[in-house]
Amino acid sequence: MTTKIKIENGRIEEILHNDYLNALINKNIIYLSGCFCPPHKGHYNMIKNSILSGSEITGGNIDVALINFATSFEVNKYKSRHGIPYSQSFSMMITYLQKLSIELNIIFYLQKDKDFYFGTEIPMKLDGTILINKKVNVFTFENVDEATKEQQVEKYKQKMYDVRTLSFGFPRGQIRNSIMDNKAYVEKQLLEKMILLVVDRDMSGPSATKFTTFLRKAIPFDKIPKDTLDFFFPETITHDERRVIVNTIQENYYNKEIFTQCLKDAEEQKSIRIKQSCIKFYPKVDEFIQIHFPEFKNSKVKKLDDEQIEKVINKIIEEGYED
Repeated sequence: MTTKIKIENGRIEEILHNDYLNALINKNIIYLSGCFCPPHKGHYNMIKNSILSGSEITGGNIDVALINFATSFEVNKYKSRHGIPYSQSFSMMITYLQKLSIELNIIFYLQKDKDFYFGTEIPMKLDGTILINKKVNVFTFENVDEATKEQQVEKYKQKMYDVRTLSFGFPRGQIRNSIMDNKAYVEKQLLEKMILLVVDRDMSGPSATKFTTFLRKAIPFDKIPKDTLDFFFPETITHDERRVIVNTIQENYYNKEIFTQCLKDAEEQKSIRIKQSCIKFYPKVDEFIQIHFPEFKNSKVKKLDDEQIEKVINKIIEEGYED
């Protein structure tokens, strides 16, 4: 199993998998999963408010938060979500969690590499005894009607209290076998220890799409109004930290040099998927597509087929890359 990243009181360290599991024993835990691509003020507040709500429903402080980046680790270095490579989103989230670890006096864990079982494994004895106090699973909704929400919540609860589902959260071996061998005992504990926290995303704040649009088109940092920065970034992220984030993204992703290198790599690897990623490093790509290819039924990059990708790339080269 991979090592884990531990964030406590603003400090970062890597710890072994077994040390991570042992650190969960007799603790109140909260588990949040998502892309966080890129993480913004809304994500920060969602994590913070979920932890505070989790403390209320457990009747005691949340000791540990497990933050699962669902798709953080990709072989293709150009692979991105909303135009921000996963590695950059991951780096930003670590900065945010450093702040939250101090503010809330809580320990965060993240997977260092792709880890299928991260957040699902919990410390257990071979007789099926679950060695945590409470675990809060956070289920986030966005623009869902009440009937659909109720249906999905019920489905999630069934999975959360299902012994077989729990067993699949562990690699094949003794623990998985012991869960099924002690099914009734484990099920009783699940009902006692597992809690579902349902969260509606605050739609008044930024979205990942809006944040990425801002980052793509950012003017020189010192000319960005403070209220704009305050809209996208948590207040705990300092002015200098905001500057580093914005400038790093501008310098590393949205410029002609990166676009050209990406295309070169795509040609060498004969990969149309990398070419699709390259398009996202063009600052105004959606507008560009709508202007030059209004006939495309779906103008978003992720909806383009291979032929359309080639047409867009060729047109950007023909028109000349505009910084």
